[in-house]
Amino acid sequence: MLMKTCMFLVAVSANFWGVLTGALEDKRTCMTEDLLKLLMKTDRCCDGQSGKHVSVDRPAFLAYAKTSPKLGSVILFEDVATNVGKHYSPSTGVFTVPHNGLYSLGCMIMSAGNYYVHFQWMKNDAFFSNGYAAKTEHANSQTQNIVVYLKKGDRMHIKLVSGGLLHGGRYSYISGYLL
Repeated sequence: MLMKTCMFLVAVSANFWGVLTGALEDKRTCMTEDLLKLLMKTDRCCDGQSGKHVSVDRPAFLAYAKTSPKLGSVILFEDVATNVGKHYSPSTGVFTVPHNGLYSLGCMIMSAGNYYVHFQWMKNDAFFSNGYAAKTEHANSQTQNIVVYLKKGDRMHIKLVSGGLLHGGRYSYISGYLL
């Protein structure tokens, strides 16, 4: 509602300012139409949750691991909490970039007690970044946040490289969104 009110006030102000300054009618109309299109893009429901309005043009996801994968496998974060635009696949563990932009990606990987976990971020099946949760008597974790420019079609995922058990059950997660 606040977004609608702000956009309305901007549109009215733009039209009023255009009248005061003698701007051409087509420029005011064009600006108003552009603002209305922006408002329409940002006022969509998603994920079946009424009352929660976000733009499908701005992908975002959050998913949790249920179980530990085999060594060398992609970590499947199958328990999806948010998936705006449906660009994260819980069945493959891969986020496919819908359009060029600067993305914030993050994860928290927790190792089960008496195990270490070495994981890697992969971009288009090539190494991108390392992560490591050290072996301790109890569970241990590492949180990572990266900001990276990605192009449409790029694929990002996390692979278990070595070590032991990853803690599932909403202890380990992956997330991302377009900035």
